[in-house]
Order: sequence, then structure tokens, then C-alpha cells
Amino acid sequence: MSEMSHEYWLKRWSDRKIQFHDEQMHISLERNLEKFIAGRKGIKIFFPLCGKNVDMQILADQGHSVVGVDIAEQAFREFFTDQNLEYTEEPLKNIDGKLFHAMDGRIKLYCMDVFLFNKELEGQFDAIWDRASLVAINVIDRIKYSQLIKQLMSPGCRYIIAAIQYSDKFEGPPFDLSEKDIQDLYSDLSIEEFDELDLSIYFKNRGLDHIIERMYLLQAKTDSDSI
Repeated sequence: MSEMSHEYWLKRWSDRKIQFHDEQMHISLERNLEKFIAGRKGIKIFFPLCGKNVDMQILADQGHSVVGVDIAEQAFREFFTDQNLEYTEEPLKNIDGKLFHAMDGRIKLYCMDVFLFNKELEGQFDAIWDRASLVAINVIDRIKYSQLIKQLMSPGCRYIIAAIQYSDKFEGPPFDLSEKDIQDLYSDLSIEEFDELDLSIYFKNRGLDHIIERMYLLQAKTDSDSI
């Protein structure tokens, strides 16, 4: 199985091999937005390995505050250009990286190793949109990643994972992420599958005949979950 490095992803951006980037809001998030937002106003949303995800701007326009993390500085510059947003940038203190901050105050993007991010930087989050993060990191790093995410979840956090699932032999990324994988990583959270998308047509040229993206909502267990 391939291992992904920072250099790998930086080269993907410089070579424009960013098929993972969507120009429109993620279709499943759009049609299930209330499951994510749950009627809350002005919540704080985390985007791990965000790239230049347009969902960040859409949710910020709805009055929410957005924090993203990615290693690709180029992605952030393109995001602000694409969205026609003025921004500032400054080096991070005590961490190798930069903070890109929209002038309107709604979007903060941290250019750094995601595993160095922590709740001391931004506190905890009301929602987390894991659209192409957990399926992109090295499989051997998944436990470390899940520990980071759980640290960042507020008590009422709603965490959505878009899990790529396939049975073909495929090196990835994206890496296969089964429901059992999610259960093993987040056994202390409730897990609900609520939607799926057939992505097979987009992966034919990569040798995959059948690939599904399944959506899972994770949140703190209630008393009824333990019965």
C-alpha cells in the first residue's frame, strides 16, 4: 500500500492533479445540510485537509465560522483568489506553518501538518466536515488522526465522514474506508449511515469498476445508544 507524504500532495497541487477538488458544493452535504447544521446558528466548523473546498465559503456565507487545515499553501492562495476574498497571512508561533485569515473574519486556514493541529489553537468545534481527509491519510495514521478529531469535538459536535468504499485492488488514495474501520476508530461515538453516492464513473480510468461514497454522522452517544 502506498504511503502519502507532504511532498506527494504538494506535487499533486503543482501538477494540477487535483481531481478530488469539486467546483460545486458536495451534493450529499447540500441535500443533508440540516443533519450537519441541526438548526444551529453561527457554529464553528472544522475542515481537516481542506484544500480549497468551496463548501467552506458556502457555509461561511450562511453565517458560520470556518477553520481549515492543509499542507498545501497553493490551495489556500487559490481558494482566496477563486472566492474573491481579501486575506492576511502570518507565520504561526511555535509551529512550522502559516495562518491565512479572511479579512471578514469568517474563515481561518492553517497551512501546517494536520497532526500538529490541536485544540489550543482554535478550541473545539460544533461540526466537522471530513470530506476527503480520513480517506487520504496513510492507513497507519488513522488511529492518531481519530484521536486528534475526538480532541477537537465539542460535546454537541456533529462529525460527518465521507467514506470511500470499493472492493477492487487499488493502491489509493483515496483509501478504502469501511464502516467497520470507522467503528473501530470511533467506538465511543454513535455512528449513523445516512446517504451514498455512486462514484464509479469518475474512477473508470483508474481501473476501479465500482466505488461508493457513503456518508456517516458521528456524535456523542446518548443514554439510549447504550441500552
